[in-house]
Amino acid sequence: MWSKSKRKVKSSMRTIPYGYKILNGKAEIIEEEAKQLQSLYASYLKGLSLTNAAKEANIALNHTSVRRLLSKKQYLGDAFYPQIISREVFSATEEEIHKRAKKLGRLNLKTKVRDLTVPTRFSLKPPQKHCEDAFLEAEYLYSLIESEDS
Repeated sequence: MWSKSKRKVKSSMRTIPYGYKILNGKAEIIEEEAKQLQSLYASYLKGLSLTNAAKEANIALNHTSVRRLLSKKQYLGDAFYPQIISREVFSATEEEIHKRAKKLGRLNLKTKVRDLTVPTRFSLKPPQKHCEDAFLEAEYLYSLIESEDS
């Protein structure tokens, strides 16, 4: 699908962020795409999903790529890229993304590692029987192992 600017959006293939073009070695804003980006941020903050906010802004991307667009700090402006999104809108969007991820349990926070004590001393009860099948024999012998650490 083509955006209004007739430029196909393939974020994984682009090196220049959506909304910008390089002209004579300087980054310049593509006004139509900048309006689409501003619409994307506004739609997402109104409560639309990532995909629906992109559709509303007429940007043809999947939700993962939309999420990446919403997280690009270049839109705040820096030494090379002119500003497209205000710091307030960008911060509000980051907070909304975090709030929704938390609500859905998708924060991917590292869980606390349990303290596991690995037993290092073992004893083996004397075997009482013998099995012809080697796998059954191994299973039986393993069942006789007891940990002396407790």
